[in-house]
Amino acid sequence: MVVDRPGRWFSWDELAPRHARMTDAVPDEVQHRLIILARMVLDPLRDAVGRPLGVTSGYRDEQYNRAIGGSATSDHPKGRAVDIRPPEGWLSTDLADLAVMVSGPWLDQVIAYHSSRGGHLHLSIRPEPRGEHLYAPPQGGYAGREYGAPLEIP
Repeated sequence: MVVDRPGRWFSWDELAPRHARMTDAVPDEVQHRLIILARMVLDPLRDAVGRPLGVTSGYRDEQYNRAIGGSATSDHPKGRAVDIRPPEGWLSTDLADLAVMVSGPWLDQVIAYHSSRGGHLHLSIRPEPRGEHLYAPPQGGYAGREYGAPLEIP
């Protein structure tokens, strides 16, 4: 697949960095999914925030995913998921609510992690989105979260 950038604001190095894949080739179907993720979810979110969003994890092949202890059911190896750092002054829950507003129909899973668990936001897409909006509290596990639910207090 020949596309210079998967999205307007996001590069291949951010979404499929060399250190995150054990092989040089990223399968075409994975590249296609990363383009959809960037253009339909990440770019609109970046536009709404008005500041850069730091990608902490995008595509990871199966071998790398296992090596870092990623879930066996992770969407990262399929090119359907990304983890991002909220910009300074934002909580992951704030960013999660905004992500649902600007790209809701495309989102399969939105997980806002409490600051004690990294403070990042996990976003994933699927052909038939489940519409999961979750919160990862300090004590572990995951809890369902409604859009606009009370935000984390720092």
